[in-house]
Amino acid sequence: MGGTSASERPRPHGRGGPLRKPALQDAAFLVGAVGLSAALYVTGLGFYSDDWTVVGYAGMSADQTFMGIFRAIYGDLVQMRPVQFLYLAGLYKVFGLDPLGYHVVNTLVLAAGAVLFYLVLRELREPRVLALTVPLVYALLPHYSADRFWVAAFQATLSMTLFFLCLYADLKAWRPNASPSRRLAWGLDWRWKAVSVAALLSSALAYEVFLPLFLFSPVLVGYAARQRASARPRSVGVLASFAPNLLALGAVALFKVRTTSRADFGADDPVYHIEWFAKLVKSSAEVGFVELGLALPFRLHQIAGAYFDGATFVVGGALGALVFLYLSRVAEPSALPSVARAVAYGAAGLVLFVAGYAVFLTNYNALVTATGIANRVAIAGAVGVALCFAAGAGGISALFRSTPMRRWVFCAIVAFLAGGGLVVNATVASFWVEAYDEEQRVLAAVQNHFPVLPQGSTVLIDGLCPYVGPAVVFESSWDLAGALMLRYRDYALRADVLTPTSEVEDEGISTSIYGGAIYTLYPYGENVYVYDYRRDASTPLPNAGAARRYFESAGIAEPPCPAGSAGYGVPIF
Repeated sequence: MGGTSASERPRPHGRGGPLRKPALQDAAFLVGAVGLSAALYVTGLGFYSDDWTVVGYAGMSADQTFMGIFRAIYGDLVQMRPVQFLYLAGLYKVFGLDPLGYHVVNTLVLAAGAVLFYLVLRELREPRVLALTVPLVYALLPHYSADRFWVAAFQATLSMTLFFLCLYADLKAWRPNASPSRRLAWGLDWRWKAVSVAALLSSALAYEVFLPLFLFSPVLVGYAARQRASARPRSVGVLASFAPNLLALGAVALFKVRTTSRADFGADDPVYHIEWFAKLVKSSAEVGFVELGLALPFRLHQIAGAYFDGATFVVGGALGALVFLYLSRVAEPSALPSVARAVAYGAAGLVLFVAGYAVFLTNYNALVTATGIANRVAIAGAVGVALCFAAGAGGISALFRSTPMRRWVFCAIVAFLAGGGLVVNATVASFWVEAYDEEQRVLAAVQNHFPVLPQGSTVLIDGLCPYVGPAVVFESSWDLAGALMLRYRDYALRADVLTPTSEVEDEGISTSIYGGAIYTLYPYGENVYVYDYRRDASTPLPNAGAARRYFESAGIAEPPCPAGSAGYGVPIF
């Protein structure tokens, strides 16, 4: 990543050391920026899609202890992520059916991840202005927006924060001056090493996309150690110190292979899968670097024209101004990135971007979208995007000869990225807020129409738009059934949303989602009802004849909804 001037090299973090005050200031600034970006929407967010399955089974559990809730929500299909469901069980135990607490905690976890990212870069002896810029840009990127709004994706944010904690602990573990009781071979501090391994296991057992990035830890630790005059270990020492990490990664990989229901590499020609992965990376790059990068000014123009909200633009502008002023204050002339440093950052960013998708070499469970819920998988690759954006700001500013102009240009670009990211995230969030409001209207309408339902009933809703922009209202059996299960206190209740892809079959009504990959059949019966949400009317479906008569007269309703699909919702850009 290039050298650092003597004036910019952080000194040891000893008690009362000179780095403490700037680090605390920068950490507070990062937390404030993340908090300000979420303040516009966090109180309006709710539960969506898979969230309703989780809170439904948690709320219906007879055992309301922490472990009772965990057992209720931790099923066969999700065995490979026990930490995710321990996390969700803890959130439910504390907050129950109030979504605000979940979203506040997620915002705090995201802020903690940004601070740990900053501390990692400072341990790598990066200049303060760059160590602050990269995590600031990363924390405000809209590339993984679903991880900000969707409880079922909060494990991605948690995994990210634990990843940076692991890396920070590995960097801190190289303490040759530590007391003998705390040292292992090669001057390794065993306490920090224990934190590193614990964070690695927790991150990997929460979510998978950061798994390949753990392999970069030895490179970064070796780089950092060689910069310290008193700690220049041999390469064999650095590699040997990572034996616990590699053992932990191996154990996680074995556990996931034995428990996952999603790995399907080898089902097709491996060459085809490599080609599919290359297309995934290419499409992700187009979204990450162009659609939400170079085209950010155009996106903001679109938002101003189609989804304008005065408060959003005011707060976005205010954040941009604060970022500009703060970076201008901390950016020493010698620390501004040179062309060489910008190239190094860009190269590192591209490598990390590709590595952020490498887990999909084992499966096909990834979609590419700028705003839909499927962008949850972009959170690891976005680390590389943030590095590349910082490299771009540094490269452009390095073209100017005047030092004040270089500083202003660099700070202005970063401020624009920060403010623009806030505006895009808040705009996407507005659809999630509206979707949750619509969910409450739908649930209230169903319960008003059916004050009581016989045990084990099936309710199929007709005339409902499944999406509000990229956000899910109700689209499937798992979300609507989970929500109604809670309302009627009935484990056996079944529910789904009828769409133009639903079919009247001889045995029952069928629904499908994700291009037919998930198919569900609802047999006819005495307690099977179709509820027309638009007309507030219901029709029993005891047999195929009744179903055909209903749909011949009403048709499977096609309300005036924009075209949308699972994983994407309705594109807004």
